[in-house]
Amino acid sequence: MLDFSVDLLRTFLAVHKYKSITVAAEQLRKTQTGVSSQIALLEDKAKIKLLDRSRRPYQLTEAGHYFLDFAEMMVNRTDGLDLTLRELAKGNAGEIKIGASTSIATYVLPPIIIALLKEHPKLNFTVMTQPPRVIAEAVRQCELDFGVVLTHEAPHGLNAKVLRIERLCFIISSAHSLRRRKVLASKDIRHVPFVMGLQNSEYTRMINGMLRATGVQEISVVFRINSFEAMKEFVRNGMGVTIVPEFAIKHELEANVLSEVTIKNAKPTFKIMMIERPRVHSSPSVKLAKHIIEKKIMGAG
Repeated sequence: MLDFSVDLLRTFLAVHKYKSITVAAEQLRKTQTGVSSQIALLEDKAKIKLLDRSRRPYQLTEAGHYFLDFAEMMVNRTDGLDLTLRELAKGNAGEIKIGASTSIATYVLPPIIIALLKEHPKLNFTVMTQPPRVIAEAVRQCELDFGVVLTHEAPHGLNAKVLRIERLCFIISSAHSLRRRKVLASKDIRHVPFVMGLQNSEYTRMINGMLRATGVQEISVVFRINSFEAMKEFVRNGMGVTIVPEFAIKHELEANVLSEVTIKNAKPTFKIMMIERPRVHSSPSVKLAKHIIEKKIMGAG
């Protein structure tokens, strides 16, 4: 009968992650000899080679790929049980580590988390803001419990649930001359100055792809900055047009500080997605946070 300790499985996962026994040993605070011995013991128990040591960096064998799924599942389940038991002992006082697109962390999550903390004051939240691809990798590496991202496609290897389709808005100053026109053709904005995100940012690349897909082939970008608040402020002061998610502009539109223009046949959208590892066994606190965040974001659509 197969019998693998969690410590052996963690060592295997570390060697796979870092592709090196030396680096894995450093991260696990073990000796290289100790790590090598553990891998050898694991393969002896499995009665098959799991790592191809003839290649650098180390690669998994075919059996190693199958074993990887088992190791990840068992370690996740063990960690989930450990968190659950500790939280039950403390009375639902666990830490929740969330990754979020900067815009989600700025405009969407704050009221949800504030409400959660008022009802469950023992909870402890950490929110990391990064581009979606960075959040996805942190979730894969178990550095985050889950992520809430603004994107157009699900990341590879993770479970992804679309919580809401978010409209992107073409925004101008309320004093802009274009405000008097109900609908514009894409040619009407070809020479209008745009304020956009940084050239190589993930958000800008997604925006450019969306614009091309909806018929807006060319725009004249005169200023770039990686902040929705700054983009809105430049536009409010008369610097042309910007494009931001609807949730980031809601209050300004209601207060008539900024205005939205409609571009014929251009209806770009993004998806707000919740992403997490497959087969993850979450603690009660993480389950609670996921449920409430999911419910609130979907309900606000």
